[in-house]
Amino acid sequence: MLAGELRFYKNGKIIKTVDSEEYEGLSTAELKTYVEELANVLGADKVVENCIYHNHHSGINTTVFSLED
Repeated sequence: MLAGELRFYKNGKIIKTVDSEEYEGLSTAELKTYVEELANVLGADKVVENCIYHNHHSGINTTVFSLED
């Protein structure tokens, strides 16, 4: 991954972004806990990780948390 960020949404609007530099050292389990805890504090209903890889200029969005799940 060249760059990325977590985007926290509430009612379809971004309420916070976290740059990948702040979470890139976390394990998968640690990242899950970090995202869930921060989402609960913020009242976010969805968290999407936007990653930009080589040759993917627009980025790839992956939902990592959703209240619907």
